[in-house]
Amino acid sequence: MSPSGPDAARQPPDPDAGERRPSPNSGAVVANLDVEAELCGERLPRRVLDRLSAAGTLLRVLARPGEPLWTPRAVAPQRVPAVAGLVTPTLISGPAARPARADTRVTWCPPAAGRFLSRAIDHRITSELDCLLPGACVLDSPQALERALARNDHGLTERWVLKPLFSAAGRGLLRGRGTRLDDGSEVRVASAVGRLFERDSGALLEPWVDRVDDFGCVGEVPPDAAIRIVGVHRILVDVAGRFGGIELCADGSAHPALAADAAERLQDVARRVGEWLAEHGFEGPFGVDSYRYRAADGTIALHPLGEVNPRFSFGRIARALVDATASHRDGRAGELLRLRFGRRDARGKAMALLRADPAGGDDTCAWLERAEERD
Repeated sequence: MSPSGPDAARQPPDPDAGERRPSPNSGAVVANLDVEAELCGERLPRRVLDRLSAAGTLLRVLARPGEPLWTPRAVAPQRVPAVAGLVTPTLISGPAARPARADTRVTWCPPAAGRFLSRAIDHRITSELDCLLPGACVLDSPQALERALARNDHGLTERWVLKPLFSAAGRGLLRGRGTRLDDGSEVRVASAVGRLFERDSGALLEPWVDRVDDFGCVGEVPPDAAIRIVGVHRILVDVAGRFGGIELCADGSAHPALAADAAERLQDVARRVGEWLAEHGFEGPFGVDSYRYRAADGTIALHPLGEVNPRFSFGRIARALVDATASHRDGRAGELLRLRFGRRDARGKAMALLRADPAGGDDTCAWLERAEERD
């Protein structure tokens, strides 16, 4: 590889209100990766916003020449190296500089999609498509959580996970066993449980399963047209379940770790999710996260619908990056590539996409590499 040179009540704030527009352009790209926090009024720590803003610069793959790219917080331009096949955009940031809706061409998550972001909608779609994990339910209070655990539905008093209705990248999850959180505190008195319900007015309770690996399928809901499936990829996570990147085939075929029938199942579920979204007024990019897990009898099972992302995702951005740089990379048509995130700059033959802050601030880095290239 060549090195670089419809039912959730909450809505996002109107981006037109009290904001200064950038200089006239053909449009702008808005990397509002903090959208879930924005929806529930959560104030993210500065370090988290810095990381989201840095990662948001990868949306330049969607930009046209001359278009600015907006991020919640400033990203030093020298962190965004020139890459053959990609635009080097003008970076703008902060609430005052956020482009008005009329001046925005591409958004990570547009305001119209905000009503689909709640995990309550995920739960509804998953239920209607008959992909629900046994015992999974949406709860509206800590007391409802206590009752659900007391019922011992489908082993929920063994291991379980409680997810905020609005969050991304695993932020805000609580895990527990029986009537206690993993930190040993009782659910009925745990302040963390109270804060979660206070913030989102609800939560999704699911049984904990022993995940083996994670996958995703991305697609598009076009206006007045058939659902388009863009591709199937592997989601790279660490031992704690934190997102670390995307692995995908350069030629657009499904990830080889999935058997053909599993890949077809995942694409079929994604298509049905797209149809559900279209029927309820959604259009634009979407993605479905899935995973394989080890069942109680030791067999490996596929859960095809773990989460719905009614917006861009890094699975979609990774595909766009691979396609945009294809003619500028050395490699085989069917090889596996990785979009990686880490805390160090790209090494060797990897294609640098984002570098650490030279002033010693945020150290989020991103690069594109062949799958056989190890850290």
